[in-house]
Amino acid sequence: MRRVREKRTKLQKRTRVVALVLAAVSVLLGVRIYALGRDEEIVSAARSQSTRRVVISQNRGTIFDCNLQRLTNAETGYKLVVTKNFGQVKSILQKIVPDDRDYALEMAAKGKIFSVRLTGPLNFSGGYTVRYQKPVGEGQLAPHIIGYTDESGGVVGLQKALNSQLEELGGERSLSFGVDATGSPLLSGEITGESDPDLNRGPVLTLDSRVQSLCEEVGGRSIESGAIVVLDSASGEIRGCASFPAYNPANVAASLNAPHSPLVNKAFEAYAVGSTFKLVTASAAVESGISPDTRFTCEGQVTVGDTVYRCHKLQGHGELDMAGAIEKSCNCYFVQLSQQMGDEFLLSLAKDMGFGKKTVFCDGLSAAAGNLPTAQQLLQGDMENFSFGQGKLLATPVQLAAMVNVFAQNGVYRQPTLLRGTYQDGQLRAEAPSAARQVISEKTAAAVKEAMLQVTEEGGTGTRAKVEGLSIAGKTATAQTGVFVDGEEQLNAYFSSFFPAENPRYTVVVFCENGGEGSFVAAPIFKELAEGLMALQ
Repeated sequence: MRRVREKRTKLQKRTRVVALVLAAVSVLLGVRIYALGRDEEIVSAARSQSTRRVVISQNRGTIFDCNLQRLTNAETGYKLVVTKNFGQVKSILQKIVPDDRDYALEMAAKGKIFSVRLTGPLNFSGGYTVRYQKPVGEGQLAPHIIGYTDESGGVVGLQKALNSQLEELGGERSLSFGVDATGSPLLSGEITGESDPDLNRGPVLTLDSRVQSLCEEVGGRSIESGAIVVLDSASGEIRGCASFPAYNPANVAASLNAPHSPLVNKAFEAYAVGSTFKLVTASAAVESGISPDTRFTCEGQVTVGDTVYRCHKLQGHGELDMAGAIEKSCNCYFVQLSQQMGDEFLLSLAKDMGFGKKTVFCDGLSAAAGNLPTAQQLLQGDMENFSFGQGKLLATPVQLAAMVNVFAQNGVYRQPTLLRGTYQDGQLRAEAPSAARQVISEKTAAAVKEAMLQVTEEGGTGTRAKVEGLSIAGKTATAQTGVFVDGEEQLNAYFSSFFPAENPRYTVVVFCENGGEGSFVAAPIFKELAEGLMALQ
């Protein structure tokens, strides 16, 4: 019996131990289950307090003019982020820009958070109004130079050529706010990211917004198709460069099929140049030893071999020296002059003055090379046409401006430049200046310059360009294109010049594609432009 009682006692002890163990395990399981429940509550709470971010604008670096005036990111815009009160969106529809109104109604009907552009600042209880800088404004200057963007980045112009730099120097403006488990916004909302991105950094151009604005204003009134180029005579920097007709980079689609190809930068395209090239021929003649006093007689036409070359003055100019031939723009004089000079020397000088090669402004942006006849083509009978700027010769308005500038700078050639440097952290990191080359002697440049001064005097072809009290060295040109409309050949009109002649400040080319005669069409446009330029301080 005693042994039985001992076994029972041991069994009871074991049972109590097991019970205690089971109780402990139960408690531990309960604690763990409770903890797991709390973990789930914490996760749920974290989820319910997550944030939603809406990008207001993805800015690119700013493009500046030479005086650090903004050419992009210059105009303030407003966006509305709608987070609630969707039923009230209809009441503010007129404050939303027209292109965004259908989208606003669609998203409001779905009760989804969205952002739209506004016509101006707005107080709306169902969302947040945020200010931002528009990359492109309504009055965008120099659209052909700056270009435009799409969702992928820069498409043309400097926006494409400098795309990586502009993206790197940009900044994001966004709105972040808390949302609950259902995705509904909480009351707290704040602008985060770069609430005011640093837009005071980016590439600096040689353009002067005052000069550019004047070019666009004058040309926009007078040039149906063509271009205006204005150089700083001393440096060769481009101060103004406008192509016509213009286009709106904020609405490119409107210009896709418009007349006269608004999207083409005509300042960078090559065209028949005509008599402006006579300045190169005269320089080559003098440099090769032919005296500027050399005289030829113009009878209205001259025959070389089996080809008859005509002058614009059918009755002829009579006897002329070189300065007189430039003043009157006499074709016959230069045809006869070409018979006394080597074609290779003229071709070489044309190359030295920038013809036949691209004008490169930066990687990805350049003006066309145009077309310079080969020595073989000149030997085969094109020398006479070449001597007065016809035949196979093609050049851009920018190339013509650089060539004319040689005479403003005593025989020194500078390739036109468009980029001055990069502005960042309050400092300008400047590009290297354009290299200068002496391509003709100072004496030759002075002789041609003196002839150019006569062009705008009484009896010259450029009298309609004359500005009272201003000395202007100029050259008219009327270039045959070989294109006929209703039996009449289309003519490109030019006036090229620099002024004041005694201390040149600006070098200008006015180009009117299919515009007619340079003396009647381009010269008066130049006059208006020159008056405006000299009024700038």
